[in-house]
Order: sequence, then C-alpha cells, then structure tokens
Amino acid sequence: MPFAEPPLARTLRSRVRLTQGRLTVRYVLDGALEDLELPWPEEPPRRLDGLWQATCFEAFLACPPAADYRELNLAPAGHWACYRFSAPREGMRLEPALTGLDWKSHRVPGHFAIRFSLRIAELELGGPGLRLGLSAILKRRDGAREFWALDHPAAAPDFHNPAGHLLELPV
Repeated sequence: MPFAEPPLARTLRSRVRLTQGRLTVRYVLDGALEDLELPWPEEPPRRLDGLWQATCFEAFLACPPAADYRELNLAPAGHWACYRFSAPREGMRLEPALTGLDWKSHRVPGHFAIRFSLRIAELELGGPGLRLGLSAILKRRDGAREFWALDHPAAAPDFHNPAGHLLELPV
C-alpha cells in the first residue's frame, strides 16, 4: 500500500516463494505508469549504492530473534545492492557474501514486473524462520517519490521498522 495516495491510479503487488532454500520475490506494478521513472535494463547490471534515491524495489530479510538483517535493493535497470545491518538503521555495511543477483523484468504499457531470486544461504542469516518486509520507492518524473510497503507502522515511511516486516516463512 502507498504511504500517501499516488496522483494516478496504480497498484503494486508482490509474490514470494521459498523453495529448497531459494527465495524468489516478484513485484508487479499495474495502472498509470507513464509518470514514473522506470529505466530500461542496462548491460551489465551491477552493484550500485544509493538506489533508493530513484525507483527501487526492496526486500528486508531477518531471522528473529536476531536483531541483524539484510536489505536488498533492485532497480528497474537491473542494478542491485545488498546491505547488512546489525539493528534497525545501525551498522550498515555492504553484504560481501552476495556477489550477484538473478533477476528479470518485463514491461508492456500499463504493466511492469520485476523479480529477483537468490539462495538464502548466501545472506548468512541464521534461524528457523525468515521474516520479510517488502517495499518500493517509485520516483515520478516530477521528482516526487512514492513509498509503498506491506504496512506503514509509523507516522512516516520507514522500511527498516521491524513492525512492517510482516511476512514469515520457514527456512
């Protein structure tokens, strides 16, 4: 759901699958997309910092009760980043264990889909269960940004807030 209503009618859905230790997350954006910055894929896609300053699809992964978590960012052009945090918004550093990301996107007028897949073991998370927070930042051509998440548990968008990480999967 968007933090505030977008100026044009659009929806964002996500689907998560965890099979044999491989996590696949797919985001589907439908509706009025012409006002959004959705760059075409670039070759080769590479690891880049600061993706959240533009259109970016995000996943936050943790294994409670441990406080540490990973943040994965994927841009429409295929660029990606993965960070390790020791606690909410603390101890941010690059996640060196993840060296690449399997991803794919698809677009037609009024529809954009992007997905990534990775082996959970690559993220060096421990614990019996996986908790996920899924979110997206959609940058409009006018420079404004929309903040989408499964839930917005605070007065301002904060994707790092563990209360917004609602999906639980057995590992």
